[in-house]
Amino acid sequence: MPPGAPFGWANPPTAVTRAQGVTVNWAGGDPTTDVEITGSYVSAPLTVFFNCFAPQTPMTFTVLPYITMALPAGSGFLTLINGTKWQSFSVTGLDYAYAYVSETTQARVTYQ
Repeated sequence: MPPGAPFGWANPPTAVTRAQGVTVNWAGGDPTTDVEITGSYVSAPLTVFFNCFAPQTPMTFTVLPYITMALPAGSGFLTLINGTKWQSFSVTGLDYAYAYVSETTQARVTYQ
């Protein structure tokens, strides 16, 4: 990624009220890229997660309640990934090849 301020949470949440959704805010990163917001809950044998994609600017995104309500109550994670656009390239013996560069930050949260 081009040089710039390191990507990370502006205010990492510690709890998510599922019925209200969650607004995530970040700082830094490359303004020409996208941010992937992932929420996850893992408790064997159950794994539930969501992925949302947003432009890097305006440095905020709200995950709507109908998405967060799909996660069970309990401990989980919210993850932010700031990544470049996927770039395709050719490799002998492969049908498809893609590469990108990313920065990732994660917060442990309680889904309520």
